[in-house]
Amino acid sequence: MALVNNKIEAKDEIFTLLDNGFTKASKSVTDAKAIYTYFSLYSERFNAGDKKITSNSVLEKYSMVNALLTQLQASHPENNNYKTAQNSINNLIKEIATCENLADFYTKTLEDNKENTDWLTSALVSLSGKCSAKPIFLTLAEKLYSIKATSKSAEFMALANLKQRKFPEAIKFYNESAELQTNPLEKAKTYYTLATGLLANDLPKSKEFLNKALASDPKMGKAYIFLAQLYMNAAKDCGKTDFEKKQSVILLSRQLKKPE
Repeated sequence: MALVNNKIEAKDEIFTLLDNGFTKASKSVTDAKAIYTYFSLYSERFNAGDKKITSNSVLEKYSMVNALLTQLQASHPENNNYKTAQNSINNLIKEIATCENLADFYTKTLEDNKENTDWLTSALVSLSGKCSAKPIFLTLAEKLYSIKATSKSAEFMALANLKQRKFPEAIKFYNESAELQTNPLEKAKTYYTLATGLLANDLPKSKEFLNKALASDPKMGKAYIFLAQLYMNAAKDCGKTDFEKKQSVILLSRQLKKPE
């Protein structure tokens, strides 16, 4: 990266150094610029017709860097460089990494990697955006979850079931993902997602999960706002006259001062 940062024209040497580094210890790389530089040089070689680099190897490399950047974003949410690098990489590969190509690639390579949790996670991360409705996403999620139930594997199962419109199963797995989550802020986010999404029309359940979110993150302002809206909506159904309805709003809003 010293060569890159000093704008020294040595692409072949830079690529070789980065390729060696990523091959030997990709999980140790935390520099967003290095990750982007490596993939951009890799895709540049593919576009130039390098016979050693195939479309499948590009997708494999994309899966690896995409998963790495996603993990770094989760562990360093204050660092926006990871998201910027990921968006730039997605733009570089948008014509190759279509849902159809990714689904076909992961279907063909699953058998050789079905016990490799890193590979399965990388594949699921790459598909989890616009491609999570593909049947292969559910297959991969089920395989990863069967190896080990973790917060992340349960989250993949929840998303897969949601995309298949299996809502009770999705709720079950989102709840499990939250319960297995050790980071209180991430736990709160999952509970909030459940309360405001799949459970939004079930007022008692929505309230229950909003309170779970606040128990994990008492500073989550948006949870208080949504909870207040639930009380306001519920109060409108209480009482026959305008006066009774207003009194109900006042009484119910007092409960917000001390979430359960």
